[in-house]
Amino acid sequence: MDYVALYLNVFAISLVLLLFAADVPMVAGGVRPGTLCQTDERVIFSCLVKSGNRLVSLCGSKVLTDKSGYLQYRFGRGGRIELEFPGERQGSQQMFRYAHYFRPQVDRFSVSFTIKDHTYTVFKNYEGDIEPKGQDAGIHIALPGEKSREIPCVGLGKGNLHEIKSVVPCDQDDALNMGECP
Repeated sequence: MDYVALYLNVFAISLVLLLFAADVPMVAGGVRPGTLCQTDERVIFSCLVKSGNRLVSLCGSKVLTDKSGYLQYRFGRGGRIELEFPGERQGSQQMFRYAHYFRPQVDRFSVSFTIKDHTYTVFKNYEGDIEPKGQDAGIHIALPGEKSREIPCVGLGKGNLHEIKSVVPCDQDDALNMGECP
């Protein structure tokens, strides 16, 4: 593995994220360990990424439906949010899309959003029909005119992405859904 190239990719992604970051400090109150979610929020998904000792978190209000509550993506480290999307909580569920593919021994789930021309996809996959069986999670960033980048999680993270399937709209354009959305 070319560690110099990996480091440069991670550095480039960090710069892109910082360009769009507001460097928002955490709100007073407790933060759930291993997440950027407050103690009064639900942890939909959170993991430590393999670059720069940062966290990726999808946080939601305790009561979260397609019509009430909020959903936010946060990226940062230990109490400092470097990127939060969306900034406004009201109606935030409509700014995300999910994709899901399932068959026996295979389960792939992702949640995407777009900031300007950058598409961020938080994913968690299980591939049980291959040897060795595989699981992975992370964030995929599609940059316009550039090769997409993937930042893997250390382990599989915590939370359950599937629980927002009834909260955010299905992404009809994502091939993972195979053209079928409820």
